[in-house]
Amino acid sequence: MTQEPRYGDGANRKVRVAVVFGGQSGEHDVSLRSAQTVLAALDDDRFEAVPIGVTRDGKWLTSSDPMAQLTATSPLFALDGPAEPDVETLEVSVTSRAQSL
Repeated sequence: MTQEPRYGDGANRKVRVAVVFGGQSGEHDVSLRSAQTVLAALDDDRFEAVPIGVTRDGKWLTSSDPMAQLTATSPLFALDGPAEPDVETLEVSVTSRAQSL
């Protein structure tokens, strides 16, 4: 006999998932983008996402939309998504190319 899957404490209750992103790391903006991907991928029928943002100076944001607060202050996020880096100003030199296998 198979049982219907149960989520949370009750059959119709969603599992609450905290998605913590941002922070004081140099990877702050990468964390924002990763959190956006995770939040978009969560099944709304099974999970209740609770986004929790952390500013660059360590302040925790638990408002209704911490992602909007953090991306609004990030230079890498424009209104329509992340800005492309200006490769002409990056100081990167290529010393060799990978060879095809």
